[in-house]
Amino acid sequence: VGHVAIGLPPTLARVLTAPIVRDFRQRFPHATVSIVEGLSATIQEWVQVGRVDVGLVYNPTPAPAIELAPLLEEHLCLIGPRSGRREASTVPMRELPRYPLIMPARPNAIRTLVEARLAGLGLRPQVTLEVDAIGAIVDLVAEGLGYAILSRRALPEGADSGGLVARPIVRPPLKSSLAIAVARSSVRAINA
Repeated sequence: VGHVAIGLPPTLARVLTAPIVRDFRQRFPHATVSIVEGLSATIQEWVQVGRVDVGLVYNPTPAPAIELAPLLEEHLCLIGPRSGRREASTVPMRELPRYPLIMPARPNAIRTLVEARLAGLGLRPQVTLEVDAIGAIVDLVAEGLGYAILSRRALPEGADSGGLVARPIVRPPLKSSLAIAVARSSVRAINA
C-alpha cells in the first residue's frame, strides 16, 4: 500500500516508464506509483525536498542529504547525420570543439560533464543551440542542424541504420555514470 514517486531523466523515461509501471503494478497491486521526468540536477533537488522518493540521476553531485548508489557507466557518443563519405568510427575528445553542438542548457548533467572535461584540456564546446528536450535534440540532429553528445540509448530504434550515427568519444573516453538517489532520511527510516 502507499504511493511511490520516481524521478527519471528523459533518456531513461522513454525506455523505463512502461516496464517500471508494469512491474510495480504486478508486485504491489494496492499501491500507486508516479513517474516524474526531469534533468538529473532537478531530480536530486526533488529527492532532497521529498517530491520524489527515489531518482535515477546521471553524474550526481554528492550531497549530505542524499544517499547515492552507483548503477552503471555508459559511453557517450557524438551523434550526427550519416555522411556520404567515410568517417572514423570514434571521435577523439580533442576534436569535439570542431562540431556545432545542440545541447541542453546548464545544469544538465551531460553538458556539465562535457564542459568540465574539455576545460581540463583547455578547450570549450561550440554550443550552437540549447534545447532541453532529448527527443527534440535528436530530431534537430537528424535535420542536419548540428550534433549531440548523448548515450547511444537516446537514439530511436533503428536510427543507426538510418540517417544518424553514434560515434563513441575516445582518448580519453567520455563516460556518464548513473546512480540511484534517495534521501538519507528515508534510508535511516528503513534501517531503523
